[in-house]
Amino acid sequence: MPVSCFRTFGLHNRGNNKRERRAVHSLGIQKNTLSMASYKWQKMKIAWFTDTWLPTMDGVVCSLLSFKEELEKRGHEVYIFVPGKENRDDFDNRIFYYKSRVFRRYPNYRMVPLRSLLSPRTDRIIDRVKPDIVHSHSPAFMGLHGLIASRRGNTPLIFTYHTFLGDSVYLLSSSPFIQNAARNFLNSWLKWYFGRCDGIIAPSMAASKEIGAFTEKHIEVIPTGINPE
Repeated sequence: MPVSCFRTFGLHNRGNNKRERRAVHSLGIQKNTLSMASYKWQKMKIAWFTDTWLPTMDGVVCSLLSFKEELEKRGHEVYIFVPGKENRDDFDNRIFYYKSRVFRRYPNYRMVPLRSLLSPRTDRIIDRVKPDIVHSHSPAFMGLHGLIASRRGNTPLIFTYHTFLGDSVYLLSSSPFIQNAARNFLNSWLKWYFGRCDGIIAPSMAASKEIGAFTEKHIEVIPTGINPE
């Protein structure tokens, strides 16, 4: 994708102190879901963008379900943008599906076509929902939708690095050459994506250390909570 396209979508890097302050507020809200301390946080509308969702039950989905339950229990509204078999808006359950296809080497993963970035659909939904924060849970297809939504709405972008992505390049090919090329591209992409985020979350110190190779920004470590009940 040429630089001109990034400018068209508003994806070039730019500073915004007000947006960054709102991002810090959102990080505080999410971190507070792990504590029994009583804080009077402003109730927020949060737009999640993720490439994995139900019916898949992997580590990312389990983490999202855990945070969603607690955030909603505390009065926040979570709107989820995910891949699906067809385009479908479920405003009652706050879930928005994007037509996608199955990734053959990993059937639990669905890929939204890049041409969907040209559709005004996400803009229409965001204009109606008016989220206070955009939270991306993937730097890939839906993560790009989240990045564009954040920039067009001048909304803070938070990103959680759930998966050690470099360990997954074997899914693309058994060729060491292709794997190495894919890893180099991934590293460059992550550096670019992190540069556009207002806040970055890692679920563990190990993940934080890996992210540190791609950005000098502060990384907030927020592990997934465990329901004691």
